[in-house]
Amino acid sequence: MSKLCFIVLWGVVAISVAMQTIDAELEIISQPPTTLVLDSATLFFEVVKRPSIPEYLGPNGKYVDWVIFFHKPECASCRQIRPAFEALASTVNGSNHLRFAAIDCDRISDICYREGVDSLPLVRLYKTTWSPNKDAFQRGVVTEWQN
Repeated sequence: MSKLCFIVLWGVVAISVAMQTIDAELEIISQPPTTLVLDSATLFFEVVKRPSIPEYLGPNGKYVDWVIFFHKPECASCRQIRPAFEALASTVNGSNHLRFAAIDCDRISDICYREGVDSLPLVRLYKTTWSPNKDAFQRGVVTEWQN
């Protein structure tokens, strides 16, 4: 069952990228091809939820979606999922439309608590859900996968 959920999440991510790149060519920027580590609550909210940082090691505009991997180092299931997440991130993370990041729920448990993360591993897709104008917007969870 968990493999099916992961395949479905991968499909959602692939469809999201495909839909956003229909009219625009996918541009790859030069940056390390790894999962970004969001290591503070402030960074999570300023980069993902209500972006006030327009460029954080790459694009971060209104049309950029974020896939966030909530985990703990001692979690066996998290350690099993992480290589697949890292591999996916290394191929897509530099795009103008989809970014990947990880949050260690041991180090910054306040984010996990505020986001309602009660079981790990958890992978969530954050998309722009509200935009009063071209400069101010916020992202919300549109789908998630949990083992």
